Amino acid sequence: TRASGAWSAGIWFKPRVVNAAMSLMSKYDNTTGATQVEWDCALTSAGKPYIRVHDDSVPAYIGRLYNTALVAGTWNRLLFVDGGTNAATGIDIYLNGAVVDDTDDSSGVFVSMEDKTSLVRIGARFGAAAREQYADGMVAGGPCGPFFVQAAATAAQVKRDYQLGQMALGLA
Repeated sequence: TRASGAWSAGIWFKPRVVNAAMSLMSKYDNTTGATQVEWDCALTSAGKPYIRVHDDSVPAYIGRLYNTALVAGTWNRLLFVDGGTNAATGIDIYLNGAVVDDTDDSSGVFVSMEDKTSLVRIGARFGAAAREQYADGMVAGGPCGPFFVQAAATAAQVKRDYQLGQMALGLA
């Protein structure tokens, strides 16, 4: 990921449960002594979507949270957008085509995300010694599969993406 650049990541996810922390998409390797942490798009242990963008050298992060839990057994289109502003106010969470984030989720003195070498992971992240926070549910594939682009999606693009996904998954 470009340091301080805009980016967007999206995923169709149907959680089986909403009572466990789950990493949906991440570029996050927190191996002890050799961290490579950039970003994590996830659910809290209460099923609430969040995004955190990390400054690995400090360490610190900025992020946003949607302070409402997803519903288990329901397809959700989550799209996470970082406008590249290096501020929590430049980050958005979209749920089913609408912006929903309502809470800052930040820690430490964030300067900038750094371009690290960790892999992008779907459905888990790498903790201190092993993968952790496995996503317990279904992830859509094919044309509805997870994506990452180095641009900030606009509200109109997010809405259209959601509409196309609904049709492809037979939800509309």
